[in-house]
Amino acid sequence: MKVSLLTIGTEITTGEIMNTNAQWLSTRLEDLGMDVQHHLTVPDQKELMLDALEYLSKTSDLLVVTGGLGPTKDDLTREVMALWAGQELKFFEEIWTQLEKRLQERQVICRPSHKRQCFFPQEATILKNSVGSAQGFEVSKGRVKAVVLPGPPRELKPMWSDVVEPRLPKGDLSPWVRWVFEGLHESDVADRFENVLKDFLDPSQVEIGYRASPPLIHVKMREETVPQGLQEKLEIEFQGHLQKQS
Repeated sequence: MKVSLLTIGTEITTGEIMNTNAQWLSTRLEDLGMDVQHHLTVPDQKELMLDALEYLSKTSDLLVVTGGLGPTKDDLTREVMALWAGQELKFFEEIWTQLEKRLQERQVICRPSHKRQCFFPQEATILKNSVGSAQGFEVSKGRVKAVVLPGPPRELKPMWSDVVEPRLPKGDLSPWVRWVFEGLHESDVADRFENVLKDFLDPSQVEIGYRASPPLIHVKMREETVPQGLQEKLEIEFQGHLQKQS
């Protein structure tokens, strides 16, 4: 399953805050065996949001959209998702009733602008937010499903873990096998690692990832492509430098 992450928010494109949600979500999607294809962030502008959805839909089975579900006029995600899916935007009376009750319990004044948070694409499945006032939702367009979540991490994380993740199928992408090397340059590790790998297969035919974090060099391969016997040869080649394998 191919997944793309779309983050909505001018506060992110202008550098006011960091997009930590994308990193957190990608880790969990990888754990589910899904192939994360894109991270894309756009400001709170309708046309750019629609363009992004159309672009990502061409190569993705699942879109995870975050942000833009608040009560203010620049929160356009509900409207844009309805346009993308070709559905009417519908007011959900039961969500309004629940929201009124929640705001009253928290001694928050219920304002007319809060009603914006009760509109969803007419065929959407509502995803409960146990922390904040913005409910998430699922909506589909053809073969592509979109999961739409609020942007604040304190709301997004419990929604993902409690509501979204249990609904998702397991992907078939093989997990990573990782090695950490110490005291060598990245180019040295890469050359020597691939020379060892040549004893088993053509390195150009498999996915290998390198990441330098001095004094450490991180290397990873998909588990299904790691040949039997590779670990032993790496231990000989990198004696004193191979820190661990996981």
